[in-house]
Amino acid sequence: MSCFKRLITFPGQGSVVDIQSIKFTSKKIQSYIVSSDFRDYWDYLLKNPNKPGTIVMLSRLLYQDAISSNFINTADKTLLLGHSLGELSCLTCGGNENLLKLSDVFEIANFRNELMRKESQIFYNTINPHALKNTGNVFEMRAMLITSSFLKKNNITDFLQTILLNEIKNYNNKSDNTAAICVANINSPQQLVLSGVSEDIENFYSHNVSMLPRKYKILNNPDDIPFHNSKILARIQPPLYDFIWNKLRENGTSSINYLNVPIVNNINGEITYTKDEALENFVKGSTNTVDFVKCCETIKKNISRDNSNENISDSLDIINIGPTQIINNLLLKNNLK
Repeated sequence: MSCFKRLITFPGQGSVVDIQSIKFTSKKIQSYIVSSDFRDYWDYLLKNPNKPGTIVMLSRLLYQDAISSNFINTADKTLLLGHSLGELSCLTCGGNENLLKLSDVFEIANFRNELMRKESQIFYNTINPHALKNTGNVFEMRAMLITSSFLKKNNITDFLQTILLNEIKNYNNKSDNTAAICVANINSPQQLVLSGVSEDIENFYSHNVSMLPRKYKILNNPDDIPFHNSKILARIQPPLYDFIWNKLRENGTSSINYLNVPIVNNINGEITYTKDEALENFVKGSTNTVDFVKCCETIKKNISRDNSNENISDSLDIINIGPTQIINNLLLKNNLK
């Protein structure tokens, strides 16, 4: 078993990016972002600070900046971890800088987002063929807070396996295949995120009010996409995979086998060492549950420690590349900070 000393993390979507506050220290990166080659991209970033293309492009630049500035050395037993979209950043940074060009990563992120948006609309139009144009969000991401008092009151230890998955299955089956509620994210032992049609999630709650936690938060979802919903988004996998593979083929990097830096993948929490497996995991993970808890458990098992009583923070150098800090909160909730 490998023992790792450093964890480099990349955020997904879901928080505000302050473009103006981002600083680059490498003269190479500083020169590039003011060059004519990058001018159009920079204008896009400023106008679209929270778009997926913006997030992965900034993550890639910040990673390259950290490498060029000798802030990080990936030769020292390093792991990469991304949350959702952040796994694309892992793929591009964990390979080498020639695996996918910066423009490729930008296009892949936006193409993935557009595929999800279109597939979501197709699903909604299919189950509601006579619906009028909706001016609000059709889909919802609902974060459930699983408190210790809730578990104690219901005399359970594993809410996900004991109650939630069974109740979701029962609800979806009773709806004549028009409901498509899924667990989108297992972010921590205390937080699970549901995705689906807003009306379905509300009905699901009202039908199971005694068994579900009362504390929840409806997450910001400007693109109106039921992220990581296998029932709604599964069909995006083939075109997304082909789009990325064509980029690799154009770059002459499709035959590259091993990653330079291994990745902890979202779909099963295992460590990935090869490019092909990392690509498959990213594509599958785009339409399935992000199991961030399993990711964190894998990291804990693979940390290099002098003794078992040593604090994780003393054993593992954790660096969040950015451009947002949201992943730090998830690490903290999983006792990795």
